[in-house]
Amino acid sequence: MKKEKIELFVHRADFIDWYIQDSDDMKYLAQRVLNDFISEGKIEWSVKEIFDESGYIPTFIIKNEEDILEDDRDDIEVDEEKYKITFIDQ
Repeated sequence: MKKEKIELFVHRADFIDWYIQDSDDMKYLAQRVLNDFISEGKIEWSVKEIFDESGYIPTFIIKNEEDILEDDRDDIEVDEEKYKITFIDQ
């Protein structure tokens, strides 16, 4: 029987604020914007797509942090089978 995933909530703005704090991630986003403009003439990607590429998120940006299992108190891996990440507006 498949175990139900724990739903965790993250504000979109909080995720982006955290993500761009790293200069390498900021450079990656800037390069991606330029590449998309050059090749497609527009940008069409979502916060979820950026999250999927990020590898992990820190638990401090999760709104319902109390639902995180004890073993995962530092970071949540993107491909983690225990959790479903849902992005919300503030």
